[in-house]
Amino acid sequence: MKVLDFSIRKNLFLSLLGLTFVLGACSSQATAPTSVPDTNLNHSGSGVNAGATQPTSSNGSTTFTYENVDIVINSMDQQSKFNDDTSTSGAFVLRLVTKESNKTDSSVYIPYGDVFHLISPDGNSIAASEEKTTDTIGQGVIRNNWVDFPLESKQNIDKLILHVGKADEHQMDIPLTKNPDLSKYQPKTITPNSKLQYGGVDWTVTKVTASLSAEGKQADVEKRYIAVELLVNNSGADSFYVDPSTYIRLKSQDVSQAPTSSTLQLPISAGSKGATGVVYFLMPENGTQLTLDFLAQPDSHIKEASTSFQVQA
Repeated sequence: MKVLDFSIRKNLFLSLLGLTFVLGACSSQATAPTSVPDTNLNHSGSGVNAGATQPTSSNGSTTFTYENVDIVINSMDQQSKFNDDTSTSGAFVLRLVTKESNKTDSSVYIPYGDVFHLISPDGNSIAASEEKTTDTIGQGVIRNNWVDFPLESKQNIDKLILHVGKADEHQMDIPLTKNPDLSKYQPKTITPNSKLQYGGVDWTVTKVTASLSAEGKQADVEKRYIAVELLVNNSGADSFYVDPSTYIRLKSQDVSQAPTSSTLQLPISAGSKGATGVVYFLMPENGTQLTLDFLAQPDSHIKEASTSFQVQA
């Protein structure tokens, strides 16, 4: 009888031990993830085939300027199709989600299919196929947009380059990596505060900015815009008028260039102080030693006057 009792207790102990093991295993499975975590962060949210999605690179710090419009690449997404696609022609689509801000005093139109091209590692160029909106960007408007590119196969986004600009414009290559170095495309500004007197009027060059776009236009190939900001004081008894296109030039080591436009309010009234304006020039991009030249007006007995400054290449 004692042997039987010991056998019963032994079997009961083993049964309880086995039950504890099974319950522990079930508890472990219940707390384990039921799916793979989503690594496609910051996606556009309109894809229809999640299995075709490549992890997105968040590029919120990538900003470049085209035709005076600041364009921020907020995120990128690669899928077989998006719900709002209407012209998908490739097996996959790469979408750049952007924010655009127009800094000019007029509307700007960007023809994305002509201006935006995706460059693959093998050198293949792919034109943008579609964008959220094709409307002009009004003065001071900030808007969200997206631009799509058709792809024949999945791509490593970090190896792609966004090529921006028409063939006759100063073009930019924007690597689709996080925090790319775009310093060569950024405006360069100096504050010479250099002075000259012309026609009895005191002129001060307060600021000079070299940039790849001005007044809603992109600079031509191998050129850039030079914006010269002027402060004008006329202490004389007579108003003074000077036509910038006729009498103002910007000279470099290669050229003497008339302005493309000017915001100077003319004439300069007698006794006025603090008048300001900007004179724009389209110059060779390698011109760093510059001279602002006010040409002589012999008929009015006005002598030539000039001042020089240096801008970064």
